Amino acid sequence: MLIGLKKEILLSQMPGDDLMLHIPSELLTEGRHSVAYAVENPINMVVEFSAEIVVIVDLTPPGDPLLAPIIFPTQVQNGLTSEELQTMGNVLSGTIASYNGMQEGDVVRTYWNDLPGPMAVVSSDDVGLKRTMVDFARSFLELIGDIEAPVYYTITDLAGNLSMASEAVDVKLQLTQATPLPTPTIKEAAGNTLDPANAPSGATVVIDATANLKAGDQVIVQWQGPNGNDTREKTLTGADAGKTLEIVFAAALVTANAGQTVAVSYVVNRVNGLVQVSDTLALQILMGQPELVLDTSPVTLAGKVYLLPGLPELLPNFSADTTLQRQASGGQAPYQYTSSNPLVAKVDSNGLPRFEATARPPLRRPMLWARVKAT
Repeated sequence: MLIGLKKEILLSQMPGDDLMLHIPSELLTEGRHSVAYAVENPINMVVEFSAEIVVIVDLTPPGDPLLAPIIFPTQVQNGLTSEELQTMGNVLSGTIASYNGMQEGDVVRTYWNDLPGPMAVVSSDDVGLKRTMVDFARSFLELIGDIEAPVYYTITDLAGNLSMASEAVDVKLQLTQATPLPTPTIKEAAGNTLDPANAPSGATVVIDATANLKAGDQVIVQWQGPNGNDTREKTLTGADAGKTLEIVFAAALVTANAGQTVAVSYVVNRVNGLVQVSDTLALQILMGQPELVLDTSPVTLAGKVYLLPGLPELLPNFSADTTLQRQASGGQAPYQYTSSNPLVAKVDSNGLPRFEATARPPLRRPMLWARVKAT
């Protein structure tokens, strides 16, 4: 069947020049077509036909009606870490399963969070294996950052037909090399030893600013002792980010574990999904000191002491019934004794009071007294 208008060969056109002929678009229907052309001699009207060629008209987008999602290794299911990617040779390979109309020469274009990714061209081997591989290098993945984002692809066939976007698969990247967390410390402790007497309001767990905590990070601090455990949680705000964090545990928890070793640690659930665990502080809690005891009850002494009015600084030897020594117990020695009225009496380091002769009782109240206390 002859189609289109005849086209005259011009005198300016020489043998070997290309001649352009137009095929009407209504004839470009889906399927296989045989195409040839004829040359007519205008003098003798002889017509010669060329050999036929087969032209395939392809108007169907590849993969119609559905393209399956990229298939990734199982390691990406809970987030891909830097260590996991390293075991893969720093290349994350994805599999494109066979699709309707798969042909050698099809071009696969990938997109990660709408950012164009690596491309792949379907080979004859791919057609036979019914799959195509695409490789995402570490350098590309690090450009994406530590986020969870959709990954999908499109296919363009040799006819230029563009497929719809495939089903997306969400992939979480956790490639940032996390700095190890600092070991927690106790504010009231000396190194790893805590005296309960120094923590009357509780023990303060300190997480240094080098933990690089960010807004949205969740911190879980654990206090694990033989005689009492507790857990405290805190989600950081913008005001907390990048600063030293302090978490207080009750004083009762300290005293309950007196004489024991307590394990103090914490976990950080990063806002990007990364989970970090600190080293454990082995905290030695000293035994609590017994309560300080000193007998401060009043006592009347039967003995008498005579002083020389002109020499008040000259004191006689005190007999047994003219003085009393009371020593403190418990608490933490050495003790410091004090008198409530140093003009009447002073107390030495052994708890022995000494009468002060410079004191003079009023005429109507011939008695002087002082209370002794120990600290």
